[in-house]
Amino acid sequence: MNAIVEQDDGCLAVGGVPIRKVASEVGTPVYIYDEARIRRNFRTFHKAFSRRYERFRTYFSMKANFVPAVVAALVSEGAGLDCSSMFEVAIAEALGVSPERMLFTMCYPDDGVLSGLGKRTIPVNFNGLNEFRRFRSFINGVDSSRLISFRLDPADSIEAEGIKLLGTKFGLPETEVIEAFKEASRIGFCRFGLHTMVGSNVTRSGHFSAVVARLVRVAEAVKAATGVPVESIDMGGGFGIPYGDADPGLDIDQTAGEVAETLKKMLEAWAEPLPWVIAEPGRYLVGDAGVLVASVCGVKRGARTFVGIDASSNIFMRRVLYGTSHRVLVDGHRAVGTPTEAVSVCGQLCDNNDIVVSDIRLPAVRVGDLVAILDAGAYGSVRASNFGAWPLPAEVMVSDGRYTVVRERQSVADFMRRFFLPADTSRSGL
Repeated sequence: MNAIVEQDDGCLAVGGVPIRKVASEVGTPVYIYDEARIRRNFRTFHKAFSRRYERFRTYFSMKANFVPAVVAALVSEGAGLDCSSMFEVAIAEALGVSPERMLFTMCYPDDGVLSGLGKRTIPVNFNGLNEFRRFRSFINGVDSSRLISFRLDPADSIEAEGIKLLGTKFGLPETEVIEAFKEASRIGFCRFGLHTMVGSNVTRSGHFSAVVARLVRVAEAVKAATGVPVESIDMGGGFGIPYGDADPGLDIDQTAGEVAETLKKMLEAWAEPLPWVIAEPGRYLVGDAGVLVASVCGVKRGARTFVGIDASSNIFMRRVLYGTSHRVLVDGHRAVGTPTEAVSVCGQLCDNNDIVVSDIRLPAVRVGDLVAILDAGAYGSVRASNFGAWPLPAEVMVSDGRYTVVRERQSVADFMRRFFLPADTSRSGL
């Protein structure tokens, strides 16, 4: 299942709103999000874990989709926020999210990031010991109430799925994690968390129980070395969704059951209170709730057929970055029973690598037809760029049978005002 619904006449709709209505009034390309599906995805995910393990928290990984309207829907459902930049923190603060409902995961931060976090009480996942030492220069003394978390190198955890670990840039091996906690304990910090991230778009349920088991074992070693219990165990994200009709989906109930059973066995000897267990889903919550709608601008038939659309790979970079494929539907053409042809969907960039979706089957299309790229709610708009000086797309949210523009299409004026000539002393922009 995904956000889009094919109506009886073959027309496509999101949340009861026809995509052709949005396209005619807002234009294309346009990302469309289904608020009801976002909320339903969160409830399904969080309930699966929290009903089996009471001390469970779900933090939305904002890098998957930081559009404030999307984030606000999840916050209102009770999600915490996993931030990885100060701009994401700014969005969280603008939405009224308190520091204790945020988590900041560092990766080679500059002084500006460290300074900004030093002024806040947001719990921090440190990628390394040097980051922690630098961070200390931006805080006044030791705040014993601040939670300090270190990231376990995924290559030192279990075999990763869906990502390539080529001497990973993330985290510390176990021996260095323990030394980091020893140093933090010696100088007065006494609230510890442990974090890792060992996969991307994982659809095998047993993966996550293995990650949790590894974290619990390291947490036990940390307590033995420092005398301080680890109060939060963060398994990271990577919860997968199917991108093709034949792709397996992640059975979230089975996954949660396996994680809970692992915790029950391994925490029997732990003193109360038991640790908080944290997950950071991104794609699982918003991936299938988003659709990218584009207009067909041309068709080239020959040895290979290309369908050119007005959403280029700068608007939807997933195939270029990850080699992934997506399902594509054509508005007004029934998905079942309509003759199809093999095509590749391309964009408008003057770049031979500008293939948005490669080697799929579509009905014969004409200029002006609308296509919908499914499962585009995660790592879609947030990776868009102005490559080729093309504008960023509009984004809309559908709720209760109506749509609202939640991000305007970038205008020429908005694009140009960020550029200045050296002689422009007024700084008014081009």
